[in-house]
Amino acid sequence: SEGTVAIGDQGTVLGPATISRESRILCNFVHYSTLCVPVSAVARQPPAGYRIGDIVVSQADSADSKGSVAIGDRGTVIGVAAARRKDQILCKFVRHASAILRPDQVKPEELPGGYHIGDIVFSKIDSTDTNGTVQIGDRGTVISACRFHGELQILCRFPRHPWMSLLPDQVEREVGARREDTSAQQLGGQATKHGLLEVDLSG
Repeated sequence: SEGTVAIGDQGTVLGPATISRESRILCNFVHYSTLCVPVSAVARQPPAGYRIGDIVVSQADSADSKGSVAIGDRGTVIGVAAARRKDQILCKFVRHASAILRPDQVKPEELPGGYHIGDIVFSKIDSTDTNGTVQIGDRGTVISACRFHGELQILCRFPRHPWMSLLPDQVEREVGARREDTSAQQLGGQATKHGLLEVDLSG
């Protein structure tokens, strides 16, 4: 049987769908070989190693008729710019819902210990609380920064714990791995309001 596809998963367009060809396409994902999805549920892969959902910090001041972005503003990568500017990324900020920026005009938000949202980590400790349990060697994903008893830590999602707060030295980064989906939402063949799949439309 086929698997599942999560928001942020990267895939490849295979061609038009056999039904509703005007609005749906067939895509291949790692855990789903042939999935029919609405065009509105996917987005082109952003350039320069960025992924949809990445949290970034602006390194430039920018303004247009739609809004403004200042140095230091925190935003989210939501896609790639229009075809004529495909080397640029589309980001959502508080004062600009769709800012078009070059990759060098933003940088990934750095969390305690040099981690970034979406980094894959392994737990170095055993820990259990009312929300679940984590054991040494469990593989998880960094989903945010948090403050626990006044100390800045990282928040990680593990298979048996949805949000474990840990010190940076209590986890170890998986070498060469970045980035897993940071949303718990999963898609079948339908679009949702929670996010987008990410596909390579070049092939």
